[in-house]
Amino acid sequence: MTFEEAIEVLNKNKDQETKKYMLKLFDGFIKVLEALKARDLTNEQVKDIEQKLDELELATDLENKKKFFTSKYGEFTKYLETEYSWVTEGHYMRQGMMYGMMFGPGIGLTFGTMFGAIWISIGLSMGVGMGMALGIAFGSLKDNEAKKEGRVLS
Repeated sequence: MTFEEAIEVLNKNKDQETKKYMLKLFDGFIKVLEALKARDLTNEQVKDIEQKLDELELATDLENKKKFFTSKYGEFTKYLETEYSWVTEGHYMRQGMMYGMMFGPGIGLTFGTMFGAIWISIGLSMGVGMGMALGIAFGSLKDNEAKKEGRVLS
């Protein structure tokens, strides 16, 4: 499936949707494909990416489009990241925020228990906030670095 065919299929599905989440998903998918189309890709890269688009089977007609297209978009962006080190805009910031929310409460709980039982809840909430803030800051730095290197698909 060529880039144009994939964009056409996504636009056709987008026209049938009314849900805001799905419209954003289709817009993001189309934006990635248009960014790839605008890049100066080698014939081999185009062939590999179009082969991956064939494997995704985007033209499949399903009832549960949300689950299908969400997983296919994730699979496609993961493929682009692993094969070519290309990422979508805000990729590292989202990852940083996720890791901050995962590890922040543990760190906050550790510090909260050092000061007594009342401080546990305060430590947890501060840990989440500080973890998210640090994750977003680190992710933003990585996003800026990727943008300077020309690895961001936007």
